[in-house]
Amino acid sequence: MSNRAGQQYAVQTFDQQLYAVAQQVKWSMPDVFHSHIIRLGGFHGLSCFIATVGKLWASAGLSDLLVDSGIYASNTVDQMLVGKQFNRGVRGLTLAYEALMVLLFKAFFNWCRDENRMKTIQPNVWKVFLDCHSSFAVPSTPQSTEDIEEFFNVFEEHILPLFEEFRTHIIVFGNDGRYALSVVAEQ
Repeated sequence: MSNRAGQQYAVQTFDQQLYAVAQQVKWSMPDVFHSHIIRLGGFHGLSCFIATVGKLWASAGLSDLLVDSGIYASNTVDQMLVGKQFNRGVRGLTLAYEALMVLLFKAFFNWCRDENRMKTIQPNVWKVFLDCHSSFAVPSTPQSTEDIEEFFNVFEEHILPLFEEFRTHIIVFGNDGRYALSVVAEQ
């Protein structure tokens, strides 16, 4: 069928169980299926990605973070980080990411204060930040993409260069991030 459509390769997407069978068939008859590209479906690909994150980070504190925070029970976290409990896994990783970003930005603004960099941030930057926050904080306020676009433009122009300097500062003081985390912990 792909030849009639003028395509050199045929791409087939399977769920996890059929993917394994299809790969075995392709490997056993490479001369017949050389032009077939077999791929894992999106859901199972994401489940495998979550399992990979779990394999790398579960014993490095991610499990403890999710359990000790009281968000999930221990067995649930174990299931999440092996790719089961997909929705909870996505939510748990999102919450962990957001918590780490809060710590990173808190450390960034503490660094700005300690290094006298707050005065280099123009007053209009803070106004744009507050306007964008207000447009999402009050449910009755109509949300506008203009606020978000302006936020990202201002962030990119005024904050990002300073943030890049902060990141190199962390690397200079230790690529494990101890400086940033110790600044946050002291507050």
